[in-house]
Amino acid sequence: MQEKQPVADQMKVLGVVLDCHLSFDKHVSAMARYCNYHACAIRHIHHIILTDLAQTLACNLILSRIDYCNAVLHGAPASSI
Repeated sequence: MQEKQPVADQMKVLGVVLDCHLSFDKHVSAMARYCNYHACAIRHIHHIILTDLAQTLACNLILSRIDYCNAVLHGAPASSI
């Protein structure tokens, strides 16, 4: 007899976290954690680097992640956004 594999509650496809309820709450939470982590990392080194470099890092790390796959959030409830 073959053992059944447990079904996952969520999966990540192309950087978008999808859950079994088709809500984007986990995806939005993951993006917020990612952006917060990198914002804190930039904040820790801002006294070492130039302001222009800090802005470039923020745009490249944070804004690019927010812009990536934001089309999947079209029609999502305002509470999750």
